[in-house]
Amino acid sequence: MGKSRNSKLFKKRKKICRKRKPDIFVLIMAVTFIFLYIFAFIKATDIRVPKFPYRNLERKVEKVETVSAHIFESEKKRESCIICCKTAAGVQEIPLEEFLVLALGANIDMEYELETLKAQVVLLRGNCVRGMENRNSNTISANGFMEAKNKRMIDADQLDFDYYSLEELKIVWGNKYEVYYKKAKEAVKQTKGIYAKSGDMILNGNFHAMSGGKTRNGEEILGEEYAYLKSVSCEKNLEAHNFAQTKTFETTETSKLEILERDSSGYVTKVSWNGKNYSGEQIRQALGLASANFEVEKGEHYCITTKGIGHGFGFDQYYANYMAKETELDYMELIAYFYKDIIFSVI
Repeated sequence: MGKSRNSKLFKKRKKICRKRKPDIFVLIMAVTFIFLYIFAFIKATDIRVPKFPYRNLERKVEKVETVSAHIFESEKKRESCIICCKTAAGVQEIPLEEFLVLALGANIDMEYELETLKAQVVLLRGNCVRGMENRNSNTISANGFMEAKNKRMIDADQLDFDYYSLEELKIVWGNKYEVYYKKAKEAVKQTKGIYAKSGDMILNGNFHAMSGGKTRNGEEILGEEYAYLKSVSCEKNLEAHNFAQTKTFETTETSKLEILERDSSGYVTKVSWNGKNYSGEQIRQALGLASANFEVEKGEHYCITTKGIGHGFGFDQYYANYMAKETELDYMELIAYFYKDIIFSVI
């Protein structure tokens, strides 16, 4: 009796399931149709999510010429770019792309976003290429480089940035060596051969750790040749824990220290010190200050409070990293934020 009843219930449920199947199928078809309709509408009207979601972020990114894969035409040309580094064992010839891994570790915080590191690599590579051209301006070949036994070379000491040897990186990075080295290699690999230009001129990729809230105008301070160095807002820097730093000096060390002039970004350009005039950068170097954007307070001692870290020209690493993290800008857009009329080329 119980078995017969269960059989009837089973048959009844089976009928119900059969009835529901078409409903589910129709529902799936309807959802698919709606999705395809919305997708077609978006494509037709060209609706895009803006890449600059923050109102306070300046959206004036200069024209960037995207580098396509087909531009990477000559591996041999890149491999022939050599940096000569002095080591304990003598002068070592290191291919440019390998050297950039060593240079990256000496010039930026490796905890930063990969896009920030890639932007820094492009600037370092450009400085190397520019250095090769300038070093041999009287004897350069048609392609703009010195030819020495089919190699394009420059001494690392002639470059205006630091670098570490592999052994030094192991000491500096400590237990994070493997992680940082892999990250540095990836940043170099993903930008292989790429460097930045402003017009027809290879960019002198000035960079610094953190501006005083605004980068400096190159043309205002350095002349027309550096007009590509834009003054842009970096207000997020003011929230950094090491943005402001104070040093105290005996009055005998800095007696009669007076600020005479500043540039439009707030950096000191002229100082009177013991009756003689100096630039803000000279005072910064002499007193070991974090930057030339400073205030002087005289009391029993001199208290000098600085804003930011570094000279303030060009690529602001801290603010670039903020943009890379919060607005997802890629490395080309990061570079274009800090420099005028930027295009990208490949060695």
